[in-house]
Amino acid sequence: MESYLTANNFGNRLSGFQWEFTLIKSPQVNAWAMPGGKVAFYTGIIPYTQNEAGVAAVMGHEISHAIAEHGNERMSEGLLASGLIQGGQAALGAVAQSRPRETRALLLQAVGAALPIGYQLGRGLPHSRAQETEADKLGLIFMAMAGYDPREAVNFWSRMSKAGGSRRKPPEFLSTHPSDQRRISNLQKMMPEALKYYNQRRGQTYTSR
Repeated sequence: MESYLTANNFGNRLSGFQWEFTLIKSPQVNAWAMPGGKVAFYTGIIPYTQNEAGVAAVMGHEISHAIAEHGNERMSEGLLASGLIQGGQAALGAVAQSRPRETRALLLQAVGAALPIGYQLGRGLPHSRAQETEADKLGLIFMAMAGYDPREAVNFWSRMSKAGGSRRKPPEFLSTHPSDQRRISNLQKMMPEALKYYNQRRGQTYTSR
């Protein structure tokens, strides 16, 4: 795993990690990772994992978020968005100084609403979806390296796509995650590379016997 991370420019990110995995008894269908290696897994997701390989798919995905420092990136983006809002309000405030109070208030209100929406649609949400796809790819590789069949990740995400029953999900461009169909399609495209690591691991296991 270390050699793969080094070859893909992630090697320097492992220093300082203190991995901690916590199982939380909760009906929530969720799992998450924090910078530094803290990972939480909710019991509510277990019916969707169904087996060890399904659990490995979830753990690989969350570990990938931590290693790729997606949490840090999202915090930085939040600060950038906040700065854009403050800067826009200051600029419009200066322009509106000579105008009536009502006009100035309307302008400030408009920029406060428009900047977050524009930033999220143009930068925030697309980048979040890209992070999810990156975590999917790395997670697929990691579970394969650990000896779990990466094809189980497709089965897991297919089951997850049905979570919530008939509740309507937002369109992809308004979501932090890729659509279920795109995620599964991307995983299938990534599968040949992951299977190479899985078959290598299986070969090593059989040889050691």
